Amino acid sequence: MPTMGPIDQHPLQFQIHQNHMESHPSRAGYYALWNGPVFLDVGLPFGGMARFPLSSFPNATWIDLQDQQGQPIPLAIYIDRGIVWGRWN
Repeated sequence: MPTMGPIDQHPLQFQIHQNHMESHPSRAGYYALWNGPVFLDVGLPFGGMARFPLSSFPNATWIDLQDQQGQPIPLAIYIDRGIVWGRWN
């Protein structure tokens, strides 16, 4: 059961559950996957992927993601008390 998330309650906001993939609702190829206890994997169009250690994110702050080349990924991440939230942009 989802818990109450960050205050803004954006319509494309979702809770990311461990070992569960969430696809972008309108942009093919993008997905978020909490891969095991330590990584967030983000699928990119054309088969690419970006991996982020969850420990690299600050708590209680939305962080807009970028790929390895510094290009924006349409996903922001928010972590609070061990709960991981995503928000598609």
